[in-house]
Amino acid sequence: MQTETERENRMMRKTAIMAAAVAALVVVVALVCGCGGGGGGTPGSSTGVSGYVVDADTQTGIGNMVVTAGGASGISDAARGGAFFVPAPPGHHLLQVQPSDMFIQAPGIQVYVDVVQGRATALPAPVIVIKRGSLPPGS
Repeated sequence: MQTETERENRMMRKTAIMAAAVAALVVVVALVCGCGGGGGGTPGSSTGVSGYVVDADTQTGIGNMVVTAGGASGISDAARGGAFFVPAPPGHHLLQVQPSDMFIQAPGIQVYVDVVQGRATALPAPVIVIKRGSLPPGS
């Protein structure tokens, strides 16, 4: 028959094993999810900035928009909800969406991003674009 102390020790060992297994699973998931940046850059490189380009009127992702930061560029993908990745170098950069035939970046809104070496910095909110001609003349 086990004493109270033996039962407590056995329970503590089981708890420690479960905690180690959960921690190992979290590390594996973090490594798998954090790999790559997609959509451009050097294969295997994840340094840069990722985000979405979204139409202000429809709230849908817009594709084929050229996004620049730190002298690098990427293109948004409509099939992925307007997702983009710019392989920008580390540093503090102004992120811009280049005007297209149909859209321009919403005026007066500047997006700055701090890119860290080895990380795909995700923007906290989408970059908003508006249809050309939706602003009154002189705006």
